[in-house]
Amino acid sequence: FPHQLSGGQLQRVALAIAFARDPKFVVLDEPTTGLDVVTQRMVIDLVRELCRSKDSSAVYITHDLSVVAELADSVAVMYGGNTVEYGSKSGVLSTPGHPYTRALLAARPNATLGARIRGIPGSPPRPGARPSGCPFAPRCTFHIPRCDDRLPDLTSVGPGAEPGHRARCIRLGELAPQVTPSAPLAGEPARIGGGPPADPPARRITAPILGVVDLSASYGHVEVLRSVDLTIPMGAMCALVGESGSGKTTLARCIAGLQTQWHGTLTLNGRALARAVRSRDRETAAAIQYVFQNPYASLNPRRSIAQIIEDPLTRLTLLKGAARRDRMHSAVDLAALPRSVLDRYPQELSGGERQRVALARAIAVKPQVLICDEVTSALDVSVQASVLETLRQLRRELQVAILYITHDLTVAASEADELVVLYRGVVVESGAARQVMRNPQADYTRTLLANMPRI
Repeated sequence: FPHQLSGGQLQRVALAIAFARDPKFVVLDEPTTGLDVVTQRMVIDLVRELCRSKDSSAVYITHDLSVVAELADSVAVMYGGNTVEYGSKSGVLSTPGHPYTRALLAARPNATLGARIRGIPGSPPRPGARPSGCPFAPRCTFHIPRCDDRLPDLTSVGPGAEPGHRARCIRLGELAPQVTPSAPLAGEPARIGGGPPADPPARRITAPILGVVDLSASYGHVEVLRSVDLTIPMGAMCALVGESGSGKTTLARCIAGLQTQWHGTLTLNGRALARAVRSRDRETAAAIQYVFQNPYASLNPRRSIAQIIEDPLTRLTLLKGAARRDRMHSAVDLAALPRSVLDRYPQELSGGERQRVALARAIAVKPQVLICDEVTSALDVSVQASVLETLRQLRRELQVAILYITHDLTVAASEADELVVLYRGVVVESGAARQVMRNPQADYTRTLLANMPRI
C-alpha cells in the first residue's frame, strides 16, 4: 500500500501509472521535488528511459535548473503568467536573453564556485494584479519607463543566437549576450550576480552552543541513529546531508525534544537537555526552535498570521501588550515580510511567503538554535535564495546557530560552515563544508556528489 513505500518509490509508482498505456504525451509536474540526490538521479534516469522506450513526448515542470540541464531538449521560462523566454536547452542556459532568466541562473547554488547565493529583490506579481507591461519590470535592474507600456512580443535573442531562441524583452539588443556563473552580468549590480564568495557572517569565536555526543535513537526495536556526534557554535550553520531514511529528521526531532527514544548526551550551553520538550523549562523550549519542511502543513489555516506568530510569544515569553506586538513586528521584519501579512491567512500567501512566516514564528522568541528541516526543498531558486539570505541575516544579527537539514549539497556548499554526512544513521564524514565538497573522503559522500544534477 502507498503508506508502506518511501517517497522515491511512490514517485516511481506514479510514473508507472502514467506510462502504463504507452502515452504519446506526458505531463510531469515537479516529480523530483523533495527527493534526495540518489533517488532523484534514479527518477531522472527512469523518465529519460521511459520517454525513449515508449516514444513519448513530455513537458517537465520544475524549478530545478540542474534537472532542466539533464533532461530537456527545449526550455520555456515563465514569469507572471507569460512565457518570457523560449529556446533550446543550450541556448537558454548558456546565453539567456531575458533578465529574469539571467537572475534565475545567478540565484542558483553553485557547488564548485562556493559563491554565496543571491536572491532576486522584490516579489512576483499576484494573479489578478499583473501589470499591462512587462511583469518583471518592478524587479528588473534594466527597467526603463517604456517597459511599463505594454507586454512585448517574443522576439529573437539576437545575432549569433540559436534558431528559435526568443525572449520577451524590449531591450534584448542592448543587453550583454552571455551570462557567466562566477561574475555579475555586464551592466548589472552584484546583488543578482554570482560574484565572488562573500565573507561568512561575522560571529564571535565561542564554545559550542549545541552539543550532540554519542547519540543513538530508535523507533521501537529499529535503530535509526548510531553514535552521532556534532557541535554547532554560536552564529554557525551546520548542514546535515544524506538520502531519505538516513536519520536526519530523527536527529533534529531528538534535539527539539519531539523524539524521546534515544540515549547519549544533548547539551545546550553546556547544560544537559531533557528528552521531551514538555520536560524542558520555558527558557530552554524557547532557545531551540524548529522550522518544518512543509509550510502548507505547519501553519494553521484557521489562524491569521498575527495569531500564528503571537502563539509562541504567549507560551514561551513573559511579553505582553505593546512589547509583544513590537517583538512580532520585529520578527516579521527580520523574515523580510511586509507587516501587512499579519492580517492575512496562510492560504492567501505563496509558498515562499509561508516559509518566511514559519521563520518569523520561530525567531520571534529569539532562539539560540534554529533547526531548519528541508525548508527550501520545494521552493524555486529565486525564493530559495531569498530565504537563505534571511537565514544569513539571522546568523549575522542574532548570532543564531543553525542546523540545516538538506539533501541539496550545492546549498550546503554555498551557505554552511560545517558539513555532516549521514548514512543509515551513522556519520560517515564531517568537516568544513567547502573542504568536504572539494575533497570528499567517504565513498558515500562521493556517491552523493556524483549523483548531483549539474548545469
